[in-house]
Amino acid sequence: MNDIFIGISTYNEMGWIGRQLESLLAAISEVPNLNVQIHYYDDCSDSKNSDKLKTIVIDEQSDLINLTLHRFTEHLGFGGVHAIMFNDILECKYTIFLDSDVLVPRDFLLKLCQYWINKNDDLGILSCISKKINNLYRETIDIEVKPPELATQLASYCFAFESKKYLEVGGVNPGYQGYFCDSDLCCRFARAGYKNYRIYSPYVLHAEHATMQSEKNNFNLKEIREHDKKIFMDYWKDTPENMEKHFLKEWSKNEER
Repeated sequence: MNDIFIGISTYNEMGWIGRQLESLLAAISEVPNLNVQIHYYDDCSDSKNSDKLKTIVIDEQSDLINLTLHRFTEHLGFGGVHAIMFNDILECKYTIFLDSDVLVPRDFLLKLCQYWINKNDDLGILSCISKKINNLYRETIDIEVKPPELATQLASYCFAFESKKYLEVGGVNPGYQGYFCDSDLCCRFARAGYKNYRIYSPYVLHAEHATMQSEKNNFNLKEIREHDKKIFMDYWKDTPENMEKHFLKEWSKNEER
């Protein structure tokens, strides 16, 4: 079995992927004894952007990275793509989901592995807090530069867990198109008896909204949000915000590794 699966879905927004791969390669270099797989899932990008992604992936191929590109000709949405990831996750011990506009620090994998090594059996999802970045960071070599403000989103841009536990709780509901998939998964882990944590180290850098709010995407985000919230509330009989209060914990500062 391989060690770590990193799954990244894209929606016509390729502007950050070169920098993202650069940051992931730096993080992989800090854990040379681990086998890390990176999978990009191109969710029905137009041909121009799909070709751009393919070029980036080909250019980054090396002996240091196990990189695979999957392309879909129909738009599956967040949940649909993650449902397809299910079989790929089976091959790895740990799983990390990233948005395509997230950059990671050099110690990203090293610190996540420390949580897993020192874990309790009831450890569920680890959700990395993010710091907001803008387009200037596309050209910045040092991603450790402190961004100007703290992002407010919960988990969907970056969360990690043991793959066997993800399979145990049934994975992601494929009906979610773009919202609340992370909240749903958080509830599923909690229902199975696992504890989910928002962690402050490692943090990631996040452009926010670049994955779905690109001008290249003809999405009605309000309709998608309403659609996804109905799925959530029909199943859980409460709002995502209320459920997260019960099932997502802050990792104490004095517990940081």
